Amino acid sequence: MNNSSHQQASALHQALIDQLKQNIPEFILTSKIEEAFRAVPRHLFLPDLPLDQVYRDDAIVTKSDFHAASGADSIFCVRRPASERISLSKAILSQIKS
Repeated sequence: MNNSSHQQASALHQALIDQLKQNIPEFILTSKIEEAFRAVPRHLFLPDLPLDQVYRDDAIVTKSDFHAASGADSIFCVRRPASERISLSKAILSQIKS
């Protein structure tokens, strides 16, 4: 990734987090969750996709296989950031309670 792409990724990363902060009540998006989101750039897990796609609040399918025997799709994806926020909130609450 060249310097220009790195700057674009960083700007999109920060903009996504700012959008999540704006759309989610403060009691759910804690400073610890914000720190975790800011510390881990999403594009590192999706290196072959355009940055504008990576930094949307969408799940991204990384693999989909149709299994004829069961008639079902096996789907692997990177979850949408808002869903990750919920998981992080629950993990933090469970640590506080224990």
